[in-house]
Amino acid sequence: MGHAAAVHALKPEAKREMLKMNNLTQAQRAEKVDAGSEPKNYVHLLLDDPDVNELTSSSVWLSTAPMADVEAFIKADGIEALASVLATLCRHASRSAQDEAKVEAAMRCLTALVKTEAGIQAVIASSSLVCQTFASGGGSLLLSEADALVRPAVSVLSTLAIFAEGGHRAVLAAL
Repeated sequence: MGHAAAVHALKPEAKREMLKMNNLTQAQRAEKVDAGSEPKNYVHLLLDDPDVNELTSSSVWLSTAPMADVEAFIKADGIEALASVLATLCRHASRSAQDEAKVEAAMRCLTALVKTEAGIQAVIASSSLVCQTFASGGGSLLLSEADALVRPAVSVLSTLAIFAEGGHRAVLAAL
């Protein structure tokens, strides 16, 4: 007997109970998704050694989140968390393919942030941290041969140089 036939053979009370359990499960999943999309949860995600999928999810969220959520992310030390991820990944001159993908996804997060006024201001406020994170040291993104890493790094550094008072000094100091 197939699944459909087995369900049809159940008593109406058992079918109602199955529907209640299904609705309850769906509601719990929806709550979990809603709670997971809070800005502070993305900051915690970044602080907990994120994988490529989590970083990609964060970059998509930052690109599409309402401005109030982006501002809450920034207030929850999101820039510092992102800088920490990049610092960890960029400290060595050579990286694995997986680490390269992580750096690329993390840079998409930073690029999404500098496309907002609040993000620009936060990056300016943390300019030395951001610059030092990915523009200096053994694993400088500016020395990378991967266009997908150099472009966002140059974009963020250009934003700093243009919008921050004395930003060009911070950028040059990082080089």
